[in-house]
Amino acid sequence: MARFESISLIVSIVILAVSIIFSIMALTGSRTSSKQAAGAGGLKWDNTGVIFTVIGLIFLTLSIVARAIQTGHGPFSNMYEFSIAFSWGIVAMGLFFQWRYNAPIVKAIALAVAVILLIYANTLPT
Repeated sequence: MARFESISLIVSIVILAVSIIFSIMALTGSRTSSKQAAGAGGLKWDNTGVIFTVIGLIFLTLSIVARAIQTGHGPFSNMYEFSIAFSWGIVAMGLFFQWRYNAPIVKAIALAVAVILLIYANTLPT
């Protein structure tokens, strides 16, 4: 179970990092000269980024569930578990702000913070 948790955490880090790239491409695509072409291109990248973010959140959820099954308690007893749970909340709130307020910059910043926190968590002893 520990191996599954570790693999799902690493996969979620990679997928969320790719989602950051798509979010940045969506934000910079809206700055081109042709508004109609930029809107379509930015929307395409943004939708792809949202899909990758949801997939990354699913893998992060799997990692938290695997950790809870392995330890027998919620993910709040040490810094590793708290970092992963906090990152989950950051990603979930980034998706909420994207859905509710159509604020892709908030999602991009939230993903960057979450990925940095997940990389930090990956360096901690489990």
